[in-house]
Amino acid sequence: MKTRKSGLTALIMITLTLAVFIAPAAAKNDVRETINKAVGYILKAQGKDGGWPRVMESSASEAETTSWAIQALALCGLGNSDAVRNGKSFLLTDQKNDGSWNNNSAHTAFAVIALAQLDTGKQSVSRAVAWLKQCQQSDGGFPRIKGQGPSLSHYTAIAVKAFLATGMKADEQPIKRALENLMTVRNKDGGWSIPKGGESLSVATAWAVNALCSAGLPSSDPIVAQGIEWMTRSKKGINGGFGSGPSGSADPEITAYVLLALTVAGMPTGSKPVDDAVSCIFN
Repeated sequence: MKTRKSGLTALIMITLTLAVFIAPAAAKNDVRETINKAVGYILKAQGKDGGWPRVMESSASEAETTSWAIQALALCGLGNSDAVRNGKSFLLTDQKNDGSWNNNSAHTAFAVIALAQLDTGKQSVSRAVAWLKQCQQSDGGFPRIKGQGPSLSHYTAIAVKAFLATGMKADEQPIKRALENLMTVRNKDGGWSIPKGGESLSVATAWAVNALCSAGLPSSDPIVAQGIEWMTRSKKGINGGFGSGPSGSADPEITAYVLLALTVAGMPTGSKPVDDAVSCIFN
């Protein structure tokens, strides 16, 4: 792991855990070896307060990184470990009085996803969901900060994922309005931008596809299919990594987001984009 971003490590960790199930059988031992190394890095990066910083040993613990970290550790069989218990405790303590984490819709959504998937902090999750509902804008989308700025496609998609994680149905109004927003703001090239009207970006497109498929749209749906096709155009060279767009260089974090989206969309093992992305993360 060359990066110093513990949040990035956790994200790749989750991706690699999924790769155990989607990678060719011959590669599974290599996947597990890489996962074991990543687990050690994540555990080392945990702060004394139980949380994880964005950059190891150089910043305060934060909700987003901690949310990724405890999910990753739980997926690797450490759900009952002190590290995960302390991480959950940090999240619950870090929640603001209004129910949010940092008045930030993505930070709040990530915390909701982690706590809901680990089946803990139900009262905190309920307060956070209430805050997210209040944060939703008139166009159905979600801004970074409540009541400030335009709706952002990736924040909207992450909010959808959070609502779904709590058991909310796709036809309930908060999700329905958010999905309508995502389908409305899509660019003509099949991708999504941050915010509406900008250049299509892989991270926004990956989250949008992830949310739409999680809510029940099949990969054959034209909107999803065109989003997947747009993402495949952002794949770079022989290493199989994905960049910010067709003109950007390969980036491991973006590759991880795209791989998660392709997995949720049901793209099978053996398909070149999936296998190339797994190979890129290994290397």
